[in-house]
Amino acid sequence: MAEFSTADADLCVKCGLCLPHCPTYTIGQQEAESPRGRIALMTGLTAGTVAPSPLARAHLDHCLSCRACEAVCPAQVPYGALLDGFRAKGPGRTLLHKSVARLSVWTWTSSLGLSLMNSALRVVGWLRPALWRCSAAWPPLRRRLSLIPQLGPRARRQDRPHADIAFFAGCVGDAAGAQARQALERICARLDLSISVPAQQGCCGALAQHRGLNARTHAARNRSAFATRRQPIVALDTGCLAQLLADPEIAPRLQEASSFIASRLPAGIALRPLASEVLIHLPCTARNVVRPAHPVAELLARIPGLQLSELAGNALCCGAAGRHMLDFPALADALVAPKLSDIVAREPDYVVTTNIGCQLHLQAALRRAGLNVPVVHPLELIAQQWPDHE
Repeated sequence: MAEFSTADADLCVKCGLCLPHCPTYTIGQQEAESPRGRIALMTGLTAGTVAPSPLARAHLDHCLSCRACEAVCPAQVPYGALLDGFRAKGPGRTLLHKSVARLSVWTWTSSLGLSLMNSALRVVGWLRPALWRCSAAWPPLRRRLSLIPQLGPRARRQDRPHADIAFFAGCVGDAAGAQARQALERICARLDLSISVPAQQGCCGALAQHRGLNARTHAARNRSAFATRRQPIVALDTGCLAQLLADPEIAPRLQEASSFIASRLPAGIALRPLASEVLIHLPCTARNVVRPAHPVAELLARIPGLQLSELAGNALCCGAAGRHMLDFPALADALVAPKLSDIVAREPDYVVTTNIGCQLHLQAALRRAGLNVPVVHPLELIAQQWPDHE
């Protein structure tokens, strides 16, 4: 991870073109909650002209790392790298903050930690109906219960050097995105594509990096796991993919799963019709970093009868942003509120997204609102509508 660069920070000319694209600035209209305001804070804290304080730290930690500002910046300021570098080396980071972050990272990146978390989530999931009824008078508990995902089996680690594709399973996605992975497996089987799941892979490192911790270990582990293979590396989650793309050794082989499948669907295949309304959520990582060659709408348009439209407010982050929805629940709820209102008003049959964090956050908001609208990966609909005779 690169350190905070004053030279890169000085590229910001304070033009303000980023302001309407920054989710946190749009909520409170505070300069310190904008990209240029945060760059000024980081520069001042680094130079010693701004005293470290909990308030300054909070303004920086509120950033969702959505990188919408980068996409519109005429000076091409590498804002994401600046923030990650500052979080790792900047003044004001406390030992407690690091300890909590390391515990979170350990949970999702070690086999033991993930196994324990899976077991705990399954127990809570089993008890969820009773806990949900009891939590009506305690909103903080109800919010956390709403975020508990339904878990499926983890991806079976199977090294197949000569397979057609290598699959990146990740950690959170591996635990909570089993339905999407199973959909990918079914589609690949129909397309006669074999899959390898390298055993030594692990967390992409995004959680560690955005918490100010060293992500190089994660990058090295994944680089080693995929190094001996030359086939495409397919990832279901755009958040993981955005992090993996930073490694130049494997970046040329990385592909987003929906885009990969869209490029390989036979021209003559007739997917079963589905008379349903689908709202498409565009994660920040897909819109600002990954930018898949084949958009989700292009893939889902292959299903006859679907009514496709974008979820309102797609230009702004939904508030999930890795652990942001856990660290700053009020801000996360304020950011998801316009999207929730659009879903309530339009009553779609499905909401689709390609980011597991966004999926959990949107599904939780719907659950708290008492709405039973499935939030799924687009490949789940493709697999569902695949003709039986193919």
